[in-house]
Amino acid sequence: MLGPIVPERFHVMGIYRMREEEILEDVKVTRLLKSIHPANQSFLERMLYDTGAFLVSVGEKLRERYAPTMPHGREVCQTKI
Repeated sequence: MLGPIVPERFHVMGIYRMREEEILEDVKVTRLLKSIHPANQSFLERMLYDTGAFLVSVGEKLRERYAPTMPHGREVCQTKI
């Protein structure tokens, strides 16, 4: 007769590690959210934080827009010998 089907040990350990990584990522996100928005922040601090985050995101978008698509100068003409 056939016995019960037991998954391989490596398969079970892989699933365990993936779940552990998900839990650690959730904890990390929760900790970051708590550090970003502590309960004792004043309205001015929250306003300054939001303004700073907005300016950083706009700056990153501008950098992406004006980033060179091809290398400049010597990088274009280099050949390997």
